[in-house]
Amino acid sequence: MLSTLSKTKQQLLILQEDASTDDQVLMCLQAASEAIEQYCRRSFELKERTELCSGLGSTMLPLRAYPVTSILSVGDSSYPITDYIQFDEGMLYREQRWPCGSFNIRVHYVGGYVLPSDEDGAPVSNLPISVEYACLLLCKQLYSGEWGKVSERIGDYSVTYEKGLDGESPNLPRAVRALLRSHVRRWR
Repeated sequence: MLSTLSKTKQQLLILQEDASTDDQVLMCLQAASEAIEQYCRRSFELKERTELCSGLGSTMLPLRAYPVTSILSVGDSSYPITDYIQFDEGMLYREQRWPCGSFNIRVHYVGGYVLPSDEDGAPVSNLPISVEYACLLLCKQLYSGEWGKVSERIGDYSVTYEKGLDGESPNLPRAVRALLRSHVRRWR
């Protein structure tokens, strides 16, 4: 998940000792994390991955899970590719150009961020604070039932909800989208 139970409870002003709502808070935290990963079109968790990339005959090959910690292999045992340079943002550069084809380049690598954890001795998270805070904001709206609410009037009570791109479900709130803007994967 993109934040911790303790940080989420703090954001929701729930005492840490109060475990009565933990299941509901965790469900909202999981839903918020999944919605953000879907919106950003990427998984943020640091883990080993194997990705089949399509070579477009260009010098750059984008990987989905950046930042990339290490490249374990590119190509396969019969045709290993070693003449590349790893750039920031999960890009591999090859002066000779990547061979054209659909899903023709296998890349085995470790990529993503160390996610926040409440566990003692867990590694320190390097997830951008804007992603974690977006998750906390969205979780707060899910928990309170406020997601998608645009306006509210008290006299003769009235509520207006935002319509999403599909005309029905609400988009992520503007503040959450603004925090995530630089983390959305721009290529497939």
